[in-house]
Amino acid sequence: MRVIKHIIVVGFSIISLFSCRDIVEIDLPKSDPKLVVEAWLKNDSTSQKVKLSRTSNYDDEFDSSPELEATVYLETADGTTYDFVELDSGYYQIDSTLFVLQLNTIYTLNIVTKDGAIYKSKEQEIDAVPEIDLLLFFSYKAMEEFGFGSFVPKDYYYASITTVEKPGYGDKYVWKIYKNGEDLSVGNNLFVQEDKALEDGARLPFEASFFRDSLQLQDTVK
Repeated sequence: MRVIKHIIVVGFSIISLFSCRDIVEIDLPKSDPKLVVEAWLKNDSTSQKVKLSRTSNYDDEFDSSPELEATVYLETADGTTYDFVELDSGYYQIDSTLFVLQLNTIYTLNIVTKDGAIYKSKEQEIDAVPEIDLLLFFSYKAMEEFGFGSFVPKDYYYASITTVEKPGYGDKYVWKIYKNGEDLSVGNNLFVQEDKALEDGARLPFEASFFRDSLQLQDTVK
């Protein structure tokens, strides 16, 4: 019986090796490049940055191309403007020593491309967020008791924070995490929470930090 089983396995392997695939050509429609705006504007000591690029078609050689020589500026409700400077191809910045976003102030991001097209964001008020009131560190043993032991390696620590929900609904929270000065929440790793199911004054936990990165002694967390 053992010999027969081996023959069957080899037979299936040969079939899989010699199976063929048909190449399907898909005729995708072409479209004009669209402007892509990537910006993270915040009221801390870092410089404000905006990245501008153009979309590309599926079969183009490059995924995207930088948008050069654009005019980029922030505008307040009273008409005051703050200009971005193009430091690199498609990257525009306001130096933090010259300008810092102010709380309870409404801003609009304006972009004028080299060919004269005008783009304007919705008005956005810079609102204060609740302070982090509790920072906790958990050992692997505690994580195991919580039922997360299979998701995390041993001999490490894990951080979690809590804050208190502000009055009124409609708030969204976006958490950024820094480990030893490195931003761990770039790109698609931003952690977002909403207050739809929370009452005013409710404690807002942030367990997602459990899984983002493990910590060792002497590590720093921001």
